[in-house]
Amino acid sequence: MNVLFVPSIGLPDSVPLLERLAASIDKPIQRKVVFNNGIEGILDEFGEKHSDWTVIDSPTGNKGVADSWNQCAKLFPENPAWMLCNEDCWFLPGQLEVMCKCSDEHLNEPLIYTNSTQPFYCFVWHKWGRENVGEFDANFAYAYYEDNDYKIRMKLMGITGHSYAIEGKPPIQHGKPKTGGMNYNAVLQAWGLLNRAYFLRKWGNQDFNGEPLYPTPYNDHRLTVDQWVWYPQERALRRKLWETFLSLPNPSIYE
Repeated sequence: MNVLFVPSIGLPDSVPLLERLAASIDKPIQRKVVFNNGIEGILDEFGEKHSDWTVIDSPTGNKGVADSWNQCAKLFPENPAWMLCNEDCWFLPGQLEVMCKCSDEHLNEPLIYTNSTQPFYCFVWHKWGRENVGEFDANFAYAYYEDNDYKIRMKLMGITGHSYAIEGKPPIQHGKPKTGGMNYNAVLQAWGLLNRAYFLRKWGNQDFNGEPLYPTPYNDHRLTVDQWVWYPQERALRRKLWETFLSLPNPSIYE
């Protein structure tokens, strides 16, 4: 496993979170990448300080979680696996080694979870998963329910057994020093509501962890489970929310 890819919200608040993550890396990884979805250049100082990391500013603004994960595979297609981490997670000693080893041993599975309770804040996505289950549905912008959608697609394909790298052991750490920024939370809630509506449109119900009503996306028999249709109007609506948030004074996760 040679790629560690970290989508970042790209605000000043991101820098100490990334510093915490970088300090926890205790295994050599060939490519460590931060993908900046926020303010252009805001993470340049982090990249200058950490010469073993690469900072990439999104060329098209905030791609959101799902499309950032897809971008990783497009940037490094030669790799059989990509570790995808939230910027607010960090590793306890030895956990990164265990995750990488588990991935190397199960490359014929779609992905590797950390455990069975919070699987998508840090996981390994395999090329096998991209080729057979498909890319993450980027209509789930900018966050929420892209992981539920992928789990449902795997279930519909008959993929129910998964490998958990550190099940029953201390979890990979995850969280921010504080929460409660009213403007930021408002954006998250709006994205969540819109994505729940899109989930209903795609699968016919809102059973996020159970059984979809439709056997194929949008109940369209022409599509297979690994496919989704790009709806630019979905992205445009969510982008307006993000741009409104950035237009406010001192946009922050916390304030």
